[in-house]
Amino acid sequence: MKQITLTKLLLACLSLSLVFMGCSTKAGNLRPTDITLEGVVAKIDDQTPVDGGVTIELRLDDGSGETLLFGSLFTYPPPTEERLKLYQRIQAIAVGYRVRAVGERMETGGIALTDIFRLYNDE
Repeated sequence: MKQITLTKLLLACLSLSLVFMGCSTKAGNLRPTDITLEGVVAKIDDQTPVDGGVTIELRLDDGSGETLLFGSLFTYPPPTEERLKLYQRIQAIAVGYRVRAVGERMETGGIALTDIFRLYNDE
């Protein structure tokens, strides 16, 4: 009987601590900001064949740069169809192409890529 009561008490304390952690106002708990960028691809480093991700260096019109990040496809559960299609769009991009990239600004730097499109002269 004591064991059940102690277990319930521990679970209640754990639940409360998780609730309070979720209510924190620290910057680390804020969602990344959605961002859309246009620029020219300066560099692509595709490490997906060796269980890595893709890093794209984008040169913006104002001369500044941004780093676009796409994580590994070797995940469990396996990547969604949407994520695989995004990787196909990434593979179609080459250095020198003008692109529009959509993603979320990460606290650690760079932008987690959620979409990318090649832009042509009339766009």
